[in-house]
Amino acid sequence: MHGVSFDASLHDTPGITTNLLAKRLKELAARGIVEHQQTQDAQLWALTELGRTLEPVVLELGRFGARTMDRPRRGERTDLVSAVFSLKRRYVTGTLDGVLVAIETPRRTFELAGLGASLAVAERPSPHARVRIQGAEDAVRAWLFGAPSDGVRIEGMDAQAFLRAFGIKG
Repeated sequence: MHGVSFDASLHDTPGITTNLLAKRLKELAARGIVEHQQTQDAQLWALTELGRTLEPVVLELGRFGARTMDRPRRGERTDLVSAVFSLKRRYVTGTLDGVLVAIETPRRTFELAGLGASLAVAERPSPHARVRIQGAEDAVRAWLFGAPSDGVRIEGMDAQAFLRAFGIKG
């Protein structure tokens, strides 16, 4: 079961109030786009099957934005979640088929899985990753947005394939 807690959504959506986020999640749930899930440890919000069908549209909007907008400038707010999820729109189909990648910072860990034509991204540990990207959150985020890799360690037998798959400089 993969989802996001209300608190994580609130933290990762700058400028939104708790009341507005709660209202939007309820509206999306009423339309069948997200669902509320209860696990042993947490209450999560997750995309439904219908919600997941929107992914190609959202990724295409991201690709359009990437072609028409500049990279983030100094002082503009960026976050690690946006940087990691932007890899989905930059993924070159088939380049990491079957490869697991871990992006690890002291506070957060993401797993990327190449699935042929798509890339799955989840916030969770990846004990079997063949590529490990590690560093401070600010360094990893900046690197994913195109800054030099100072402070970012990239290891693993498929590290060069990862860099090629996303057009990232090592």
